[in-house]
Amino acid sequence: AAIYIPFFTVKLISPDEIGVVEDMRSGRVVSIYTRRVNFVWQGALSAEEEWPTQKSTSLVQILRHERGHILPADRLIEYLWPDLPVEKAQNNLWVTVSQARRTLQPHLQKRGGSDFIQRSAEGYSFTPLEDTWLDVDAFRRAAQAARSASGWAARLNELEAARNLYTGDYLEEEPYEEWALAPREALREEYLALLADLAEAYA
Repeated sequence: AAIYIPFFTVKLISPDEIGVVEDMRSGRVVSIYTRRVNFVWQGALSAEEEWPTQKSTSLVQILRHERGHILPADRLIEYLWPDLPVEKAQNNLWVTVSQARRTLQPHLQKRGGSDFIQRSAEGYSFTPLEDTWLDVDAFRRAAQAARSASGWAARLNELEAARNLYTGDYLEEEPYEEWALAPREALREEYLALLADLAEAYA
């Protein structure tokens, strides 16, 4: 099963594109967009309204953004419910985690272990499957390959590949989310540097 997770893309996936993605990745497809999270399970698109709340979408975005790291519950609460009393916010977090897990895995048994959202004594984390494809990582790999390429043609191909992977600012429909600001700016700077390299390659 493969998971396709675009960070940059801002448009909703179309029925035609579902087929294209499945041809490329085969199997299960998960598409996480800027302010919406859409899932394609074996060709069936899960609409945004099927997510129980906006908070469950935001929770997945935050955990996915911090993939590989454990986020303490109090930090998630600070991001999602900064103005609520601690007890109320903690209860909201438990409910939202449960909602997100069951949306990611509709047939998950009650109290069953999630393949995606893990909990430990330190907090919560998002665990991608081994064959998860992330466009941010692919963009950075292509940019690095371009810097390491020998020969004009090879470098130009890698630069074009990286440029095609950057389809807009990182989570650009969430302009004020604190956790997205630094990576958005870093990726934008990487993209601008890539464009400069591309212009030089064509000169």
